[in-house]
Amino acid sequence: MEAVVDKWIGLEKQVEKTLYAVAPKGEETIIPGAIYVGIAGMGGSILARNRTYPVQADWLTVLLGMWPIRMLSPLVAIGLAGWYFLPETTGNILELTKRLEAKVPAVWDAHQKLNKDLEMLKNEAVKEVEYVSDKLGISHK
Repeated sequence: MEAVVDKWIGLEKQVEKTLYAVAPKGEETIIPGAIYVGIAGMGGSILARNRTYPVQADWLTVLLGMWPIRMLSPLVAIGLAGWYFLPETTGNILELTKRLEAKVPAVWDAHQKLNKDLEMLKNEAVKEVEYVSDKLGISHK
């Protein structure tokens, strides 16, 4: 029984340490920001639910074709609201996520590949904008 209690206390201390690492150290207040972030998530869910149905669609199209938008829009809204209303806390959560991700090599490798692909996509988009701007004679800087 004592081993179970010791294990429980160790788990409690680990959770407490993690929460202290995520909590903001500056003047950022959690309560109003968390409420705004929660409302943004609900708003993203409501917008996705009301705006993603095609006019003439069968249930299979709705189920297979719209689920990414319905699943991702609340997450995107939460992420953007978190960066806006709770920037320090959101940054701390991302750092914690990176530390946990580093413990799982497959996830870490996939994330690094995604970052590399996004950087390449960004560079290609910048090149295209410069090319079109030059052709149209528009200053792009």
